[in-house]
Amino acid sequence: ARGRGGGVMSAVNVHTVGLTTVVLAAAIVVYLALRLALGSVAALLKWLRQAYVLRHTPMAPGYLPLIGHTVALFNAVGKYPCTWDLFAQWGAAAAPKPARVQIFTRHCVVIADPSTIKRVMSTNLKNYSKDLEFAYAPFLDILGTGLVTAGGESWRKMRHSISKALRVDILDEIIAIATRATERLCVKLDAIKGTGASVDLENEFRLLTLQVIGEAILSLSPEESDDLFPSLYLPIMDECNARSLSPWRTYLPTPEWFAHRRRVRQLDSAIIAIIRRRWKQKQAGTKVPEDILERVLDQVGPSEYGAAVEKQLCFEIKTFLLAGHETSAAMLTWTMYELSRNGAAMGRVVCEAEHVFGK
Repeated sequence: ARGRGGGVMSAVNVHTVGLTTVVLAAAIVVYLALRLALGSVAALLKWLRQAYVLRHTPMAPGYLPLIGHTVALFNAVGKYPCTWDLFAQWGAAAAPKPARVQIFTRHCVVIADPSTIKRVMSTNLKNYSKDLEFAYAPFLDILGTGLVTAGGESWRKMRHSISKALRVDILDEIIAIATRATERLCVKLDAIKGTGASVDLENEFRLLTLQVIGEAILSLSPEESDDLFPSLYLPIMDECNARSLSPWRTYLPTPEWFAHRRRVRQLDSAIIAIIRRRWKQKQAGTKVPEDILERVLDQVGPSEYGAAVEKQLCFEIKTFLLAGHETSAAMLTWTMYELSRNGAAMGRVVCEAEHVFGK
């Protein structure tokens, strides 16, 4: 009898546990479904509210129901006019009003009127925040919580710290650094001249600008810059640019996705190692270079220094790399292209260069 009773009790316990599991699973499913439904309703209401607020704003050409200007912008990738040219054209055509643009379900406005830009960027800044979820999202592996993405009091504190490091006298040093880098590139190009070999000037200018930034900020030698940045920073930047045009690359676990994560970790480790080594040298009283890193670290007290400071400085250094090298390299590449097509302009540039540099 005891055996039969024990069997009944076991069956009851198993049944109870099974029922409890089913009820718990059902509750979780209902909870997740409710969250999804409420989130969808909230997103729809937010979208409708934004659409209502922007109802009188001129819509840019190329709009399609539901997906907005996504197709027009996507079709402009790699062409002329490119994506940014479209934004510029739409903004200029609507000025002084903003131009309304919709990318998938996201509402945007493009501003080309100086007074409106001043309102957003200066006089009414407190009413606006930086768009970390969309515009900056592909570049957060580089920018992190640095000066470009920070806001409010945090931004003011960082800006004050960086501006103290960027005193006017640093410009004289950067001119000398840039001159040395340019002379190294000229030697390299002179060795190729007459051989018939092709040169990727865009890549050469990217390396040049990274050498200038690496020496100005971290006192890296040209060899150290060429060893660190082309293998890590440039592939990271290329992937971030790709993600800005193909957002799904951020989420698909492809081989490049894993390689990107690995490169970010390696670059962060390398920069933090430089910062840590410099801090130890300062604390030991060793003479250190008078570069931008040194001027920033001068403002950090021994009680403040730690992992958080290292991480923040790493983001600031990567921000300098992003802000300083890409635009300068593109400008130099485009300038050389235009000069190569205009012999008279090239002659004037050569004449001025010989006058200034005596060569």
